[in-house]
Amino acid sequence: MVIYERTKTFLLFGFATLTLGASLYLMLANWGESSPLDYNNNDEKSKGAKSFLSSVDYFFMENEKPKMFLNGEILVMYENGNTGKVITPNGSAYMENGTEIKYAANEGMWDRDKDLIELSGDVKMKTVDSHIESNKAKYNLKKEVLSYNGNVKTKTVSKENGDTIFVNADNATSWLNLRQSRFQDQVSGHIVRKRVYEDRVYFSSDLLNFDLFTHIIDLLGKVTIKHQQITAEALKGEIHLKEYNKKLKYYALSDDVKLQQILTLSHNKKITRRAFAERLEGIMSEEKIILTGNPKVFQERDVVKGNRIILRGDTETVEVDDAITNVIVK
Repeated sequence: MVIYERTKTFLLFGFATLTLGASLYLMLANWGESSPLDYNNNDEKSKGAKSFLSSVDYFFMENEKPKMFLNGEILVMYENGNTGKVITPNGSAYMENGTEIKYAANEGMWDRDKDLIELSGDVKMKTVDSHIESNKAKYNLKKEVLSYNGNVKTKTVSKENGDTIFVNADNATSWLNLRQSRFQDQVSGHIVRKRVYEDRVYFSSDLLNFDLFTHIIDLLGKVTIKHQQITAEALKGEIHLKEYNKKLKYYALSDDVKLQQILTLSHNKKITRRAFAERLEGIMSEEKIILTGNPKVFQERDVVKGNRIILRGDTETVEVDDAITNVIVK
């Protein structure tokens, strides 16, 4: 059914397919004789469209709790009564605990049977922890799982220490009730410390798992971490966001670790230090790198080996511990 009116109208629709305890409200305004969908109304009808509504506010409640709200320029309702297509959707979804998730996009689909919202085109979302942008997104209201695809960009502010974590990827999934996210394909990002004088940490990988309960970032695949003049690579990595100013590892790399560090010496002389090991730990509060697992350090014409090697900041000093002697090479 296609409805065209010229006056502001408030309509209350009850769908027979809604279960007991659920209610649905539609508020429509500014009907016109044409709409952005007029040119393809026949296409939409062939897909089962029965109503074309403009300037829509859509409220959905379940068990006396708000479940979803959306505003859109056009709402297309299909024959089954539980599926709708929305142009320029802008609204909110609500988790079981009442937490609000805001969203906006160029186009959206709402499938009540599957409890699924699908968004496409310039997608923007805001959860309790993060701001998210992507080309497409899906949110399952029942499972409270959000998946987003294409040019994914996220910004998360840690409530623990005020750090801001930026992560970009091709694909990502967030389990909102668990406060966990997984990023895949072309993953990169950086961490901005709350204290502006503290250096940023940059990272990249094939796969990234982010747990906001533990404040740990796990990196897998081709992993790179950059900090100051240090670039380190490995197959596995982790960043402990709470440990920046503690005498504990802030980041760690393992499995085929390779390190390159540019040192600036007196008279602005620059040298490149290279190191190889099975494990690397970076302790930010002491500006030191600990290498273990058959570590080797190449510094100009010197080669340093030992069971445990410590590199400190922008200095030539290399501390070597081989369990028998402790040697400092300068």
